[in-house]
Amino acid sequence: MAEHGKSWPNLMSMSLQNELRQPLLNLTFFDTSYNWERRYQFTQLGAAAVVAANPALLIFLSGIDSDTKLDAVVQGRPLTPGTALFDAAGFGAAAADRLVLELHTYDAPASCSAMEARLYASGFQALDGTARTTLPLMMTEFGFAQDERGWGDVYARCLAKYLPRQNAGWMIWVLVGSYMSGRRCRTMMRAGGC
Repeated sequence: MAEHGKSWPNLMSMSLQNELRQPLLNLTFFDTSYNWERRYQFTQLGAAAVVAANPALLIFLSGIDSDTKLDAVVQGRPLTPGTALFDAAGFGAAAADRLVLELHTYDAPASCSAMEARLYASGFQALDGTARTTLPLMMTEFGFAQDERGWGDVYARCLAKYLPRQNAGWMIWVLVGSYMSGRRCRTMMRAGGC
């Protein structure tokens, strides 16, 4: 895809894996391949392939548990079951300064402070200079019911405040017309949403 995308003037990034999930149907893979150590090895190979085919692209690295956890990478904990630590230099000079961490969140918080603490511990620490690994980070997926109430609940309001304060990029999943009728959208627009 990196090679194929060379002809696309607006292609700027590639994600190596979207929402790596636990292999619930074959638990053999859980013990042998669903872990930070293997994830690190495979992302290095993937990044090398992307850079070789299209060196201008940013390379998005996701976490585990449906991309909701980057804590081992950011906090410099051993990439279990091994003892190696994440090191951007391990991706090679051509890829190391093209890496961007991506995180997702869908859990409805009890409060903004609870959500902020969870996001910080899950990966946003990478942006404040206190983490072992400091890389750009984007919230590449979040979303909520697109109705009269969803945009104003704690989850949406907290993210709307938190992401700009972190100077973090974001993408919403997903804006589609089938979630709401025109009347609902007009109602939300009058209230400052939609």
